[in-house]
Amino acid sequence: MKSELIISIWGAVLSTLLASRQLWQWHKERISLDVTATLSSWASSEDEDTRGTLYKRMAPDGIELYYEALVSISILNKGQRSTQIAAVFVESEGDDAVHLQQIIPDGLPAILDPITRKEVTIQKEWIDTCGDRILSVGALDARGVRHEVRTEQFTALIKRCSELPSRVKKYRRRDDPNAPAIWAFPVKDRATLTSRPKQASK
Repeated sequence: MKSELIISIWGAVLSTLLASRQLWQWHKERISLDVTATLSSWASSEDEDTRGTLYKRMAPDGIELYYEALVSISILNKGQRSTQIAAVFVESEGDDAVHLQQIIPDGLPAILDPITRKEVTIQKEWIDTCGDRILSVGALDARGVRHEVRTEQFTALIKRCSELPSRVKKYRRRDDPNAPAIWAFPVKDRATLTSRPKQASK
């Protein structure tokens, strides 16, 4: 009886160790990305054809200084397996649907090895066009899984973008002047738009 009890206890210990190892292995191999987003500026000139948004500031000596603003996205692979980053995304809410704008700037798609970082930029107008209906910003991996920017940083980014000029304007179709005007901007990033009914997002 005593030997059977010892065998039973030993079996339970082995089962616990095996389960713990499997859990550790799963945690080690799972995809873990840390995505940050900030508004960055670079020195520019009034006549330069910029990809980003051109704005000016007055220097203390009265000279006008010009800058180009872009949203910088930094993606850090904190996991132990390589991951393909497919796009940057901006999610927004429409009247009847939720829209996902998948933006593919230079440098994406890309394979991100463990403990490495990828930095890309997108036009800030992708955020401006959403207005107060923007829901999230982040990176999309090759499986279609979204990795969002943290809430506090997301809020700070939206605020900073709203403080600068925007190239988003109302446009009318030349071939149909009676068509409703739309909000748009000169797009210089590759992008695709997908939508789903609001009911599906609950």
